[in-house]
Amino acid sequence: MALRWIEGFELFGDVIGNNNTSKSNLHFGLATKYVTAGTSTSGSDKPFIVAGRRGGFAMQFSTDNNTRFERDFGSTFNDDTIITGLAVKFADIGSSAFDFLTFHDANGQVNGLGVALNGKIKFNDTEATAAEGMLVAGAWYYIELRCRFSQTVGEYELRVNGVTVLSATGVDTLLGLPGSSPTIIRWQNKQGFTGLGAIDDIYVLDNTGASNNDFLGLDTVVEGIFPSADGDLTDWTPSSGSDHYALVDEPAFSSSDYVESDAANEKDLYQYEDLVLINGSIFGVQVNTISRVQEPNVVIDTKNLVKSGTTEEESTFLEADSESSTTYPSVHEQDPDTATPWTIASVNSAQFGVKNEN
Repeated sequence: MALRWIEGFELFGDVIGNNNTSKSNLHFGLATKYVTAGTSTSGSDKPFIVAGRRGGFAMQFSTDNNTRFERDFGSTFNDDTIITGLAVKFADIGSSAFDFLTFHDANGQVNGLGVALNGKIKFNDTEATAAEGMLVAGAWYYIELRCRFSQTVGEYELRVNGVTVLSATGVDTLLGLPGSSPTIIRWQNKQGFTGLGAIDDIYVLDNTGASNNDFLGLDTVVEGIFPSADGDLTDWTPSSGSDHYALVDEPAFSSSDYVESDAANEKDLYQYEDLVLINGSIFGVQVNTISRVQEPNVVIDTKNLVKSGTTEEESTFLEADSESSTTYPSVHEQDPDTATPWTIASVNSAQFGVKNEN
């Protein structure tokens, strides 16, 4: 696997703007997926959903709070190398220096991307020298970083809108710390500072495999689609009615309706909406299932399920062990029916769902 994770803020509701509905949807959606801070459901300084860079949605960071979310990948990356991209629109540049993307091991931060007081993008404390590295507020930028984390053989390349603005080899990329290579990536705003603004279209790669092991490019777009009809398998039990898909198709997280299963090997599949934003190559599909157990001290093994043509593909085990709703994502880089990259047509015709493995 090379594609490890994507986020486009497409699954946190369709209400945009600085209002309590948007804030509440984002708060509860983030809470199912990430370690979060500063994402309360209301208040003038809380983050909310806005229009995305190229359609869809994006996350607007708070204006007066230490807002952040992070993903723990659980283990170090192959060759200690992380490749990541994200779209950002800064709200304030020049009032304060700040980091907006940081990398952590179990003991704390080992490096990060930020903006200097003079408006230049920086990696650790090294500022970009190319003209494209000078940033201004209010414009969308697509920023990509490839970094090998090491005290002795570290190397990195930083791109802004497809142009390399900073690079080095044979350097210390662990801030001189004896710590290990990072497993945690954090996206953040600075306490008490407007700084980051909006964020969208995130990807994270490692450098394994024959594809998706280097920069994906500034045209990268993450699009979210939802169930639109029942698929070929409807083994799970609906909380009401008979249409399974209608209980799991909400654009914002809701626990008021659902499907459930208490028997091994039961599967539910759903047809999905067609893609409308993506019009080029597809680097992968991420299936996101929100689930929980209904009794304490119970562990349920589930798997995300993909069906393309006549071929089914199951994800690795996803252990649901909490009574709190949790998002379980799985990445599928290839169409399982052809063992080749997904196309728009194959995504549109595929079915996605969930399997109870217990």
